[in-house]
Amino acid sequence: MDCVIYQIIIYLIQRGECGNKTTLPYFVANIVKILDIEAIEKDQQDQSVTDYNATISGKGVVIKTTTRQTIFLPVTRLLNASQLKSAELIGINKDGYMLYEKLPTEYDARVKTMEVDENLQEDYTDIGGLDKQIEELREAIVLPIVHKERFENIGIRPPKGVLMHGPPGTGKTMMAGACIAQTKATFLKLAGPQLVQMFIGDGAKMVRDAFQLAQVFIDELDAIGTKRYDSDKNGDREVQRTMLELLNQLDGFSPDDRIKVIAATNRPDILDPALLRSGRLYRKLNSHYQIKKPEHKSQKFIPGKCLLLKKPLIMSKLLEVLMNLMEHKQKLSALKLV
Repeated sequence: MDCVIYQIIIYLIQRGECGNKTTLPYFVANIVKILDIEAIEKDQQDQSVTDYNATISGKGVVIKTTTRQTIFLPVTRLLNASQLKSAELIGINKDGYMLYEKLPTEYDARVKTMEVDENLQEDYTDIGGLDKQIEELREAIVLPIVHKERFENIGIRPPKGVLMHGPPGTGKTMMAGACIAQTKATFLKLAGPQLVQMFIGDGAKMVRDAFQLAQVFIDELDAIGTKRYDSDKNGDREVQRTMLELLNQLDGFSPDDRIKVIAATNRPDILDPALLRSGRLYRKLNSHYQIKKPEHKSQKFIPGKCLLLKKPLIMSKLLEVLMNLMEHKQKLSALKLV
């Protein structure tokens, strides 16, 4: 009967015929552990007392409710026990403590807005002068995702992430976009300053939610990844808490090999050594390159590609002017060339 009432209330809320203050007949709990239940035979039971729970066999769960109670409950027929996993949300009846249904995972709305939904158009052929860095990025991120079974057969554990460092405008973000486009993975683009929040624990929660969703690209990593030091300011301590959560997600007790991290920074010298140790972001790609010889293929590629797309008829004349400019300007980034 309670299940029927529950379905009716949900239906009315969806149609807008029920007020927001309507009390639902369940509360939310987290699954702590899933256990197998074996029924106790009658001759082993105390004949003076009949225990109904002792006659139940199947699956049971240990849950922790929002009221800080830890309860063991058998899985009812309303749920498929094989689909339940630890740490998932579940709806519990308020009165009889009966399992109702599995609830969708709760994500921080700020993290969901960082998800890149549109198809990324970047390609490795659009990037000039970074052939070595592109090859290293493919080996560290793309190949372990596309050919996961090969790494498992050989027994190689691929790196968790990659750190790209270099001056602004050298193609760090573009390389990350091309990498994500090849893996066809869910892409979250986070900026380091976005993880610095006012309230305690907000930044760490955003990091946890991001690692549950997708492949992550963190720009301006130095905003939260600076070396740790003693400070009495609450803001500095919150930044350090956020970085500690990032370290835990990179190499915790239960790392997820499907999730890869690509980070970018202009200041690798101020990052905490714990971020750069083996198993975390120890693969470092330097995206800074100098243009020395104008006749070099990769140096001509950047302005040539841009002009070919815009005005191919005057490309040769403009290329000659650009080559003369590049002879005198030895440290032009790709962004300045474009």
